[in-house]
Amino acid sequence: MQTGSPSKGGLRLIDSTLVKEPGKTGSLWRIHYSFRWPTLQCDYFKITAVEGNGNGESLRQFPLRPQDYILADRGYCQATGIHFAASKKAYVMVRLGFTPPYVSTGQQFQPTDFTDAYQRGNNAANSFVDTWDFWPELEHPVLELRATYQI
Repeated sequence: MQTGSPSKGGLRLIDSTLVKEPGKTGSLWRIHYSFRWPTLQCDYFKITAVEGNGNGESLRQFPLRPQDYILADRGYCQATGIHFAASKKAYVMVRLGFTPPYVSTGQQFQPTDFTDAYQRGNNAANSFVDTWDFWPELEHPVLELRATYQI
């Protein structure tokens, strides 16, 4: 089941959750949804099985359009979803996932990359923004991603 036809552009908050039918043998389902900010109007809703190929947290679950600005949790920090969003000309902001992406050196990005760059910049505002070229996975094309670190 899915509903909604998101309008073009704007900030969208994307997530999913699991729901279980009542009773000992109740089925488990995943609800994928997105809201528009700041109205919190639900613009997309989809129910899938929990198990099986293509049912997990991924930006591929959502219809994305050019100029969509996506804010999602680390479950959505996956190469296929990020490349899907880029192919739709949408912008994505996610927390780094459990598996760090690769940077242009071919090495995995590490949190110390933030602190090392921050210390070199001598930033007195206790925050740091820089841009790295990332490969969310090595077999995909390079994407330019902006990373932010705050202490």
